[in-house]
Amino acid sequence: MRRLLTLLILLAALALACNTLVPVAITETPVPLPTATPYPTATALPTATPRPTVSPTLATPATPTDLYISPGDVLIHPEPVLYSGDVVSFEVFAHDGGHKGLSGFPVAVYLGDPAAGKELSQARAGTYGLGGRLEATFTWVWDTTGLAGAQTLTVVLDPTDEIQIGDEDTANNVLTVPLTLLPRAAEPPVEQSAHWLTSESACCVFRYISGTAAERDIASIEAAADEAITFVEAGMGRELSSKLTFNLINRLLGHGGFASDTVTISYLDRDYAGGGLENVFRHESAHVLDRQMGGTRPAVITEGLATYVAGGHFKYEPFAPRVAGLLAQTRYIPLRPLADDFYSSQHETGYLEGAAFITYLVDTFGWDRFATLLSAFQPAPKDSAMLDAGLRLTYNKGLDELEADWLASLGALPPDARWQTDIADTIDYYDTVRRYQQADDPSAYFLTAWIPDIEQAVRRDITADYSRHPAAPENIALETLLVRAGRAINEGDPATTGRCLEAVNAVLEAHGDFAADPLAHDYLLLTRVALESGYEPQRIALEGDSAVVTATRLDGSTALTELKLTRTNGVWRMN
Repeated sequence: MRRLLTLLILLAALALACNTLVPVAITETPVPLPTATPYPTATALPTATPRPTVSPTLATPATPTDLYISPGDVLIHPEPVLYSGDVVSFEVFAHDGGHKGLSGFPVAVYLGDPAAGKELSQARAGTYGLGGRLEATFTWVWDTTGLAGAQTLTVVLDPTDEIQIGDEDTANNVLTVPLTLLPRAAEPPVEQSAHWLTSESACCVFRYISGTAAERDIASIEAAADEAITFVEAGMGRELSSKLTFNLINRLLGHGGFASDTVTISYLDRDYAGGGLENVFRHESAHVLDRQMGGTRPAVITEGLATYVAGGHFKYEPFAPRVAGLLAQTRYIPLRPLADDFYSSQHETGYLEGAAFITYLVDTFGWDRFATLLSAFQPAPKDSAMLDAGLRLTYNKGLDELEADWLASLGALPPDARWQTDIADTIDYYDTVRRYQQADDPSAYFLTAWIPDIEQAVRRDITADYSRHPAAPENIALETLLVRAGRAINEGDPATTGRCLEAVNAVLEAHGDFAADPLAHDYLLLTRVALESGYEPQRIALEGDSAVVTATRLDGSTALTELKLTRTNGVWRMN
């Protein structure tokens, strides 16, 4: 499985894409399923000395105590494969082994041997992203037009030897990275012809990629955005200063939404993070309106406000009974540590608590006073100190006292089993989503998501970084299980939610072996039947020996089709 498609699977799928539907049978077998053979390598696979025979006398190599780079420290985009003609980016991660606070040093990427002088680019390393990784980022620096086949890159940290203390061993500053560029003709036709399109509604400008679900559904997307923006403007008592720009991408990144000057939203049929479109529009547009106000705020207030205004994080949710559920399950995070480490804390818990605390402040003291709080924050060494000072200035009570009052009000609520179950399932669901991303699609994981400059992408008509993603049968099977789990939460079906999450986690725990769980095994078999018949599953509903697969054709058509399958004598067949 491990993040790459199988070349043979791709070629077979392309060959079948225009064929008429024929019954294809996949027979279950009791032996463990093999993991997928990867495409010719397109992600970073540094050269390494072959492993010696395992011996109990082998010592673990010591971790370097200076600046160094290791195998796996170069990510290459777009993923999971590269085609001739792609404009390629790199993320290079460095390690400060001596803990000297190294930063700002140069990093160079060469095509071939550095001695040959074919430098692709240089960049300065720094601490970037929510994950705070020490890295150098090279965005769209290598145009591979005219190249194909095996290529070799060499990455060098501090090539000009700027660092005098903390980089004593320059030999561990170099990493060789072999990769393969597949021929342009192997790229799916819909990707070859992909380009950015633009439309406009009353509230917003939309940029999206041709041949995707966003192009198919753009009319309903525009209507949903207009309604959501009107709702948010009314809730926050202010209007957008100009039309909001939404970038609709055909690839899940993080939990499906990121806001800066424009808002990037994942819009795809197999959205395994489960957020409702209207809710995502509300949440991200609230961020933009919040930024229009200027100033600085603790993350727990910034994210809590967007969640509060939207009426929920990923869906509608009553905040107070769900936080009461956290308390009953001892999953509540006190506000001080949550404020100081918000983005590294349990994600759903943090957003819910932020929104629920704001709800308490507004219900108790009124919206106008809360609006005053938003302008009262001043920079502080810690977000908890910033929050405490702002609360004292606005409410004449500090963080600890207000939190105690709020928790007392929650303690007076009668237990609500429905929302206790809902919050527990939601946390387990999104923890599993993130576990899957970390294992099989790290560039989608919210703390390390690859989100290059979309303004430049639109200007240069680069689409692959926002559309291409791991889509091997194993990826599809796990993602459709996650889609089913998310839908079951919304349907109030905890048994199905738990069973689907159990299946996904069993496979991840078994390092991609689908024999680890019978339900996951069935989803993989159903996925293979659909792919062999020229369809890519987007959703799978399985009931005993019957299944309904909602799919799109592999020829690039975005029309959704329902396929019905039946298992007879252990064999899944199209009806």
